[in-house]
Amino acid sequence: KAINLGRAARRELVLSPEALEGIESAAVAETRSGWLEALKKCMESLEGRGREILSLRYNEELDCPEIARRLKTTATAVHMALSRARTSVGRCVEGRLAEGEST
Repeated sequence: KAINLGRAARRELVLSPEALEGIESAAVAETRSGWLEALKKCMESLEGRGREILSLRYNEELDCPEIARRLKTTATAVHMALSRARTSVGRCVEGRLAEGEST
């Protein structure tokens, strides 16, 4: 009899596809929100030319040769600075998200 009650209780916990979709959407939104917050904080903590170059690339949507002209440097230097800044920001975001998961 106890086994039957346990089975009945499990059956009652079955969620509709719509409910599952809602739960999944909420989880994705929460994850995205946490990721965006971490990205914002990491961008704010980035200093110097890396921050400036990322802003020119993604906020002003300039290509590397145009950024190089504006900053009076080479496109190769801009590529390198972008790569380093992306790596730095990526590591920062990963670290912040990992900290959030452990708390």
